[in-house]
Amino acid sequence: MRLKPNSKWYCHKTHSSGVKYELATAVRRSAVVSLRGPYPASTSDITIFRGGTVEEGEDNWDKDSLYFKLKSLGVKAVGDSGYEGEPDVVLTSKEGQSKELREFIARVKNREESLHTRLKSWNILSNRFRHGHGDDKRMELHGNVT
Repeated sequence: MRLKPNSKWYCHKTHSSGVKYELATAVRRSAVVSLRGPYPASTSDITIFRGGTVEEGEDNWDKDSLYFKLKSLGVKAVGDSGYEGEPDVVLTSKEGQSKELREFIARVKNREESLHTRLKSWNILSNRFRHGHGDDKRMELHGNVT
């Protein structure tokens, strides 16, 4: 198999090809509450969260996305600055918030980063996925795993 990263699969963070997953953890307990993917590495976090792009319009977004799940439950998520476009659904750090709120948001984001660190340090994410023939089949098999 020849590896040929193009702009769709290229990850600017790792300078290689890859896929991206959306992972959400509970705030008050140790649990993964949502895992979605795979998506091409070039897909932005907020596009995955919404289930589509602004240009596509909310009516055309994936109704199984975390955005719609949170809205239906009437709860908010905590996210980094990449989610500032959804202030009704995602709480992000910004100027003018109380010190206590900013510390709470930082603790929640640190829990998520701790999970990411563990996934990496336990080599869960380090091996190449070599199953299937062609991009579509590999993506289907990736999806079956999650």
